Order: sequence, then structure tokens, then C-alpha cells
Amino acid sequence: MHRRLGASSIMLFVAIALTSFGSLGLARAAPAGAGWTIQPSPNPAGAPLSSLLSVSCSDDGTCMAVGSYSPPGGGIAPLAEDFDGTSWTVQIPQSPGGTTAFLSSVSCPTPKLCMAVGYVVSGSTVKPLVEESDTATWKILPTPQPPDSFWAILTSVSCTDQDCIAVGGFIKNGPDSQEQPLSEQWHGRAWSLISTLNPHSENGSGLDAVTCVRFEHCEAVGSYVFADVVENVFAFGWNGTKWAFQPQVNPTGEEVNEDRAVACMGSSGCTSVGTWVDNQGRIRALAEGWDTTSWALQQPGDPQGFQFEQLEGVSCVSPDCEAVGNWSTSLSGFPSSTLAEQWNGSAWAIQPTPNPPGATQSLLEAVQCRTTTDCVAVGNWYAGGVTQTLVETYTG
Repeated sequence: MHRRLGASSIMLFVAIALTSFGSLGLARAAPAGAGWTIQPSPNPAGAPLSSLLSVSCSDDGTCMAVGSYSPPGGGIAPLAEDFDGTSWTVQIPQSPGGTTAFLSSVSCPTPKLCMAVGYVVSGSTVKPLVEESDTATWKILPTPQPPDSFWAILTSVSCTDQDCIAVGGFIKNGPDSQEQPLSEQWHGRAWSLISTLNPHSENGSGLDAVTCVRFEHCEAVGSYVFADVVENVFAFGWNGTKWAFQPQVNPTGEEVNEDRAVACMGSSGCTSVGTWVDNQGRIRALAEGWDTTSWALQQPGDPQGFQFEQLEGVSCVSPDCEAVGNWSTSLSGFPSSTLAEQWNGSAWAIQPTPNPPGATQSLLEAVQCRTTTDCVAVGNWYAGGVTQTLVETYTG
């Protein structure tokens, strides 16, 4: 997951995950040897809540996933899981001071180097969090916070070799301050703030996701709010020196549009995904394509009978893209089932995805594809009062 979460949203996230939902029929499983299948993933012992929000895989078939879990003593702490090519193993990154700490995104430029970002909540203060791993141990890295701010989060990170770009948002001190986009860079030694554009908006703006083809070529997407319920999407392009604003298209509906993730196919173009609300009040999947000149709406598939659908993650290997999320026949989004869609270069098509037996909530938060026929998606599922990690793999 790459969307922004404020302190109030964190509590909502926990409350939702620990709420009992109704039942929903499971999606049809893919034929053996092809399509999406569930891969066993562990959970920290005794944790009532474990969720994976992001995944990054290397060319050697190893992967790292990050997220959060609730220790038996309470609170929310960072979670990581390492895949060695055969099985997943729980890792517990360092937990900074504070009762709530998330790792919301991870990027592994090499099989032995991963960078994860998130944030930590301590009272009324929210600070950015960055942790580095050699895939065996984790350490917290010093992370700058914008001056005169009490709230700053990092939602997404993308690394190429020894360089990384992370994005998010921050709020300055003061009763009338609004969220502004935040970006930081890493050149192998230290994190530093990047001067970031701040699109005008009545109630603030922030960046939800970033992807880098190389350090001189990154795309970031975000959302900004003009009124209490009016939200639009936008994008930034990074040339290694500065950000350039890119207008995105907002569907005609109730003007509640959100970007959640972005991925690029080399230098030929990019795809962003998220959600929007139509004129009937249904929450729908949003997808847009960037051809290096402008963004254009694409049409994701709609599950039969849906009232709620969202795309949370996307990964592209030319000419295909894979997007994942969840959907429900209820406008509340609960109960829900996993959702996966594939872009073949001209159209989106829904793919059958499994759900754990007995699950009343299933959600895929992020996806990483090494090839057009080899993808890993992560998320969580709920049953019997416990939220557990979920990993699914795709073989074309």
C-alpha cells in the first residue's frame, strides 16, 4: 500500500481490521500451474493483526515485503518478511520510540540491499521513518523532517542502484496548516530533503507513490483536496534535479479521486492506479496511462455486482501491467475479495484470484513483477478476529 495515512486513519485501519465482517463467496481458483495462487506466509507469534503493504523482488527470485503488525502487548510495529526463493521468513525491523510505527513501502535495488520507508506516531507528532536492510538485519537511518512541521510521513520509495527517491507529505505547525508534498533523496550516504512542488489546493495535497526507472527519471503520483469531499489526482516527473507538474485526468463523477500506486515500462510510459467515485456513489477502480507527453484515462474491468472496488498496487513489464486490490458487493467495502487485473497494452482484463478459506476480508496491497509471467502480490486477510499476511503469486 502506498496511500497516505494520518494518525486518525491509522486508528481506523486497526479498527476495520479487527471488526467482524459478513461472508463473501471466494473467487474461482486459477488452474494448477497458471494464474494466481496463494503462497504460504508466516505471521509474528501471538499477533492479532499482521499486514504486508509493499513488496520488492530481485532478479535472483528473492523478495522482501514490509508492513506492520500488532505485538501481543499492544500498539503497531514495523514488520518485514524475506523470501529466499523457497519460503517466507518473518523479520522484525527496529521499532523507534512511539506506539505506532509503519513501514509502508520497500525497494530492493540489489539482492542484499533494501530500503523501506514509513512513519512513526508518538502522541501528536508524526515523523518519517527509514530503515535499511542487508536482508538479514535492519537499522534505522537518520531521516530529515521539513522545518517547522509536526507531521511528516513517507509513503513510497524507489531505488536504482545506490540512489533512492522517497515521497509522502508533511504539515507545518499552526492551526490552519495543510498537508504539502514531501520528497527526499538518498545517494548512498545520507537522506536529504528535495525541493518539492506544492500544487494549490484548499485543503492540502500529498504524494502517494513513486517509481524510478533510473535516478534521472522518476514518476510520482498524488492527490489534492479543494473542499471537504472534492479530491483530484496529479503527477510529478523527476529529471534528477527538479520535479515538473503533470496534470492527470479526473473522471466525471462525484469528484473523489485518489492515486494509490504508479509503475513505469522503462522510458516508454507509465501507469497509475487508484480509486474514484462515480455519479451513482459506487467506488470504482481508477487507471491512467502516461505516454511521456500526457496522462489519459484507461478503463479497468468491473467485477459483476460490485459496489466497491479499488486498485492499490501496480507493476509493469512492457507491454503488460498487473494491478491488484480488492472488491465488494457492498458499498462499505466489507466483506471483500482480492482483485487482480492485467493490462495487455491496450485493455484491462480481470484475472481470477483466490482467497484464503474462511476469509471474510481479503486485500492485495502491492504487486511486483519480474517478468510478464512472474509476479508476487502481498496484502492481508481477516477471519475469526485475526488479520493475517497474504501472499499470492502469478504464473502466466
